[in-house]
Amino acid sequence: MLVEATPTITIRELNHTLRQTFPGKPHVCNMTVSRALDGELITLKQVHNVSANRNSEEMKAARVAFAQYMYEDGIHQHCVYVDETGYNLYTCRTYGRAPWGQRVNRIVAGQRGSKVTLIAAISNLVGLFYYEIHVKSVTKEVFKNFMTSLDSVLGPEAAVILMDNAPCHAGIEQDFKDRVIKKLPPHSPFLNPTENCFSVLKATVKRQLNNIADRCDARAARRHGVTLTMYRERYFSNRY
Repeated sequence: MLVEATPTITIRELNHTLRQTFPGKPHVCNMTVSRALDGELITLKQVHNVSANRNSEEMKAARVAFAQYMYEDGIHQHCVYVDETGYNLYTCRTYGRAPWGQRVNRIVAGQRGSKVTLIAAISNLVGLFYYEIHVKSVTKEVFKNFMTSLDSVLGPEAAVILMDNAPCHAGIEQDFKDRVIKKLPPHSPFLNPTENCFSVLKATVKRQLNNIADRCDARAARRHGVTLTMYRERYFSNRY
């Protein structure tokens, strides 16, 4: 099917290809082609980029090996999943309502401010039990400090720490040789349950921040005696 082979093809290009492929058939207009696609429940959607290696045979074999490990050993141990996600004070809902034919506009300030990064550790026994908030990117040094604190929280308890292959996680096993650290297969975020937790958390943050007007108000920052950037960072970190 042409659409399956080239999902980004336009209606005009699709109609042109059909005329070249079936020259003996009657020509139809572009609107007819569009209605035919609608009849097959094929609609226009946002394009998402997917890594070429995401579903390669090597990646599939790595996922099978990980699943086998979890089935045989991991399920019987205390598993701690570690991951990080970024937020901004301007995190907000992406959908809204307006009369037919009108756009949904939102009034925002000209700058977004610094990103707040949440690093969380989630246990298969007790759920979320340790996290840190950083007003900067997670570097190897920041992540190593987080792991040091996590190691102190766990204490002598045996646990398997699972994480993805983010650049800041590279070589972390060498710094914590007494801990069992296992990396998830590449391009497999669905194997990390913290992704689901972050999804729920972000939805909650969007809902609660939706009606806060002074988060982009410089006058509110001056009343607190700080810059607008500092005000945003403090507000977001203290609230969440």
